[in-house]
Amino acid sequence: GIDQEQAAEMRAIVLVAGRGYKRRVGSGVPVQGLDQVRADLHGMIRAQLVDVEQIIDEDDWQKIVGGFAQSTEAPEHLKPPTGDIESVMEQLRRLFPNASEQEVAEAARKAPSIESAVQLVMDSSWAPASQAQMPLSAPRRPLPTPPPPPGEEGRFVTSRVNSGASAFGLFFDVEAEGQPVQISELRTASSPMRQASQRPLTVEVWATAEGSGEGLEVAPGAWTPLAAVEASSFPIVSWLDPEPSYGTIVLDPPLTLRPGERRGLCVRTSDISGIVVRMNRAKASDSDMMDEDFGGSQGDDDIAGQASRNFSPGELTDSDASLALYSGYTTTAPRFGQEPACVPVVAAFVGELLFKVLSD
Repeated sequence: GIDQEQAAEMRAIVLVAGRGYKRRVGSGVPVQGLDQVRADLHGMIRAQLVDVEQIIDEDDWQKIVGGFAQSTEAPEHLKPPTGDIESVMEQLRRLFPNASEQEVAEAARKAPSIESAVQLVMDSSWAPASQAQMPLSAPRRPLPTPPPPPGEEGRFVTSRVNSGASAFGLFFDVEAEGQPVQISELRTASSPMRQASQRPLTVEVWATAEGSGEGLEVAPGAWTPLAAVEASSFPIVSWLDPEPSYGTIVLDPPLTLRPGERRGLCVRTSDISGIVVRMNRAKASDSDMMDEDFGGSQGDDDIAGQASRNFSPGELTDSDASLALYSGYTTTAPRFGQEPACVPVVAAFVGELLFKVLSD
């Protein structure tokens, strides 16, 4: 069945799809009849609910579509809670973990339904001035500033999360650019899918003794432990958060890299939604829905279901004057040697690295 929180997420997706289609028509895209409008909207909503966010499976989608065909009255579990401000606020907090309490309360008080409240929070978080500075589809990369002086701390910031993708953990490579560096902390976040969990996270960080980690994902002997925390938690971050915050993993010992040296890192947690990751280069989904709402182009849509912007193994994902990160496979279980609980996919690390530039 579908609980109230999932229903709220579904209604938000329907709202975004509807607004995107309205803008398409308003910009001069011809309407091809009611049947075509219905088919377009169903396709947008299904792709986001079933394929991208995986809130429901194909069977649930078919049941919902069948229910729509039989009645214009929404099922009870999909009706918006009206008059219950606390219920609306709870659902808004789940959808927008980094929204301020004031934004959430104001949206819940003003809006007659969860759909309207979602729109108010989105409009508040992404005002035109903010969109002009950094639209949601744009990767958030560090400014091209020179590296810090030797001995001073630097902070490497990756592009922010751009979909609902998450994993137990991730293999990825890090490379020092022109100067030797010592990495002392990793910072990352968990997916909103973990928000309802009361269990603390077990977190581990491993590094290769030398060289890239590519091809060593199932070779435990090639990895050296850098951190192990038995009871931890990370902030919740979603792809709608313009200013994400991250939790810290202290590396002990720190990871030291010579200029040009590349090493593999592996972050592992005890939850399949333990860390957020990026599975593609720019946007949450290569579809008309995302194009219209978040600044993409309709000319690069997926062909025959093949994503055109997904990462390849070992692809450069983020870089600045001090460090470069490369994509790798997600981990499929909390620890090395455990039976896989999911299928690995290629993804990029999301978060921050704290480091010092060392003297030559």
